[in-house]
Amino acid sequence: MTQSIKVDALPQKQRERALLILQAASEVFARDGYASFTLRRIADEAGVQLKSLQRLFPTKQALLDTVIDHVLHSYYNWTFDPQVSAEDNLTAFVDYLLCDLRDPFTARFFPELWALGGRDDRTGEAMDELYAEEIGRLTEMVQRVNTKLSPRTARLRATMIAMSIEGLILMIGSNRPNHADHEGLVDEVKMRILDIVLAPST
Repeated sequence: MTQSIKVDALPQKQRERALLILQAASEVFARDGYASFTLRRIADEAGVQLKSLQRLFPTKQALLDTVIDHVLHSYYNWTFDPQVSAEDNLTAFVDYLLCDLRDPFTARFFPELWALGGRDDRTGEAMDELYAEEIGRLTEMVQRVNTKLSPRTARLRATMIAMSIEGLILMIGSNRPNHADHEGLVDEVKMRILDIVLAPST
């Protein structure tokens, strides 16, 4: 069961301090990994007293759960644009996901999260929740673009698209070297995604 602290429910001054701590904790986790994720290290990074941190986040697990919850829920903010076509909404969402892979924080945070998720059940559950949300949105978009697909087929294709995009972090993440043979990769991926969506059901 998660020990995540509900930061939004805190009084303003405590909320501001909690957000400062979460920013520092997220950076320590992304930059230095779970092994360096200690309350003292994060308090130093945030410029707060250890006791002040512990009043808000009494344990390492509570802080870690809150960091994961805080970071992952920031990805739920993307919304449909009712003014454009279903295909344009899908393209915009794919662009949003692909662009995020190039963010330096994303390129460091998520590989660390994946590694921890393989060892820690709570982290694995939080990741399952994130990907269920992402795949749910993609499924809805796939069905809007190709109305002939069954819900099951649309979800399978959405899952395939989501995991293909996630895997690209290993090739185009901001911390990866630029390879000449990767030029045009993102455009090719976007075209193939539309092929997957528009292909008739077998």
